[in-house]
Amino acid sequence: MKSKMIKKVIGLLFPILTLFMLSACNNRVDRDLAKTAISNIRSVVEAAGLEAEGYSTADTFGYQGSPIYIKGTEQFVDVYVDFEKDYVESTPVLKYNSRLKEVEKKIFFGFSKKTVYRLEMEYVSEDKNYDRLEEAYNILLQSGSLTSTYLSDDVIRNLYIKNSIELDSFDSYYSLVPKEEYSGNPKTRLEEREKREAILKTDVEELTPLIEDLDPSRVNNLDEETLVRNRDLLLKRVADNRSTFSIEIDIDIEQVRRQNLQLTNEDIDNWTDSDFEYLLAQILQIDKLPRNTEVDFRIDYKDKSDRNAYKLYSFYKQ
Repeated sequence: MKSKMIKKVIGLLFPILTLFMLSACNNRVDRDLAKTAISNIRSVVEAAGLEAEGYSTADTFGYQGSPIYIKGTEQFVDVYVDFEKDYVESTPVLKYNSRLKEVEKKIFFGFSKKTVYRLEMEYVSEDKNYDRLEEAYNILLQSGSLTSTYLSDDVIRNLYIKNSIELDSFDSYYSLVPKEEYSGNPKTRLEEREKREAILKTDVEELTPLIEDLDPSRVNNLDEETLVRNRDLLLKRVADNRSTFSIEIDIDIEQVRRQNLQLTNEDIDNWTDSDFEYLLAQILQIDKLPRNTEVDFRIDYKDKSDRNAYKLYSFYKQ
């Protein structure tokens, strides 16, 4: 009886152990992939005007869709970017980066150790949407922290929505990364990419004061003047077509009626752009939006058959 139980346990564990071993073997970063990953990350780090002490990759890579790598599956490689301590101290964009970690790095075949400050960045192969410039803005320039600190939904709503109007939902999206403009000509692809990434160094210089204000010792005590100045600088980038910004507004017909907002046409099924514009002008301070802002507006209502329906309207502020 005991022998049968042991065999049963082994029978259950063997497939799991086999899968784990195959996954571990198949999960190693091959040299070509490691070189490609490091080359991509090095390009944007250097474009930012930063000098790394060294680059390396994690011992394993991640993937989507299967515990064992299948050709064509996205492969995620963690790239480690190491900086000298003195360099970090003299470089605000690094000094005030909360992602920077102090690590002991092995040198001379592991016989000695050296303290470096490390940023972890990610390269994704087999992903047409991967943008190494976006990764640079997210990690090096802390795009997410800048946005949440200076351009939160509450801040944007107070800026642009009239008289505390009740909405079904309101969301805003801001990205430091400029839009990618690709002519479609493979021969100029590299040149266009380098031109787009060349702005990174300028942006590091411009955004350094905002990043310094993210220091935990001061970020919670910023005065209104500083918050407004930093907010306006980020929004000006949208008007200059150097960053992207969009807002999404959703309102229900019952909210419209409850707040005595006016409609030009009760037959929402047949609304034209002018009908949307008339209602939206009562909700949104369009004149205050920076140029190039994308606005998505949705109204939910009951159609003539008393079924739930909605209409969408989108435009770019000129």
